[in-house]
Amino acid sequence: MKLLLICIFSTLFSFAEEPVIINHKDLLSFENNGNQLTGIATSSMGSEEFEVWKSHIAPGSCTPLHVHNTQEVFVFLKGEGKVEIGGKATYFKAPCTVICPANIPHQFFNTGNEDSEQIVVLGIDSEIRAMTGNLMNLPWRR
Repeated sequence: MKLLLICIFSTLFSFAEEPVIINHKDLLSFENNGNQLTGIATSSMGSEEFEVWKSHIAPGSCTPLHVHNTQEVFVFLKGEGKVEIGGKATYFKAPCTVICPANIPHQFFNTGNEDSEQIVVLGIDSEIRAMTGNLMNLPWRR
């Protein structure tokens, strides 16, 4: 009986998988209008549920106004800025976390004098759309 329970439990919760270790010194970074993005856990790296990015926004720069079909979480490690979510502006200063709800347009602005630095987490392979409704086929997500 005990062996049967162990077999059922190990079938439901696989312990055979190995962790994925990603060396950050080998990662590619992408530039986009004053923004730098580096994937640190993506589907191409073995992540199955979440994408995790390290990004920087230069002073005076911003992300494009866009919308996701999943939540997007920004953990600001450095810098200050303004986030517009659903047309409402809120100012912030690191260290802080900003959670953008799914399906609500949002945009980040760096209002400070130094690059912001943030870790960004969102659902794996989520749809990102411009305000035109077009899917944003972003090269760094491949």
